[in-house]
Amino acid sequence: CPEARLIFSSSGGIGYLCRHLRIGRSTAVSANSKKINKDAGASVQQLYELCFCLWTMTYECNSSATVRAHFARDGAVNALVDLVSSAPREKV
Repeated sequence: CPEARLIFSSSGGIGYLCRHLRIGRSTAVSANSKKINKDAGASVQQLYELCFCLWTMTYECNSSATVRAHFARDGAVNALVDLVSSAPREKV
């Protein structure tokens, strides 16, 4: 629903998702290096869900300058690029 996405964006939702992606990425990196820290970050499933939420928000990028501005301001693309670059290349 477009109205819900606009409300989410205006409430700071894109920044919230980006912050959690960055926290989750640091946990994913430490998990790959065999260090276990249960209190920090997100699981792989949670990272997937955060990425999915950001993807659904992109439906409003063409029609809303505010949503585009929030993506730019909150570093959504940078957070996604960092996450992808830290992920293992092959699924085991």
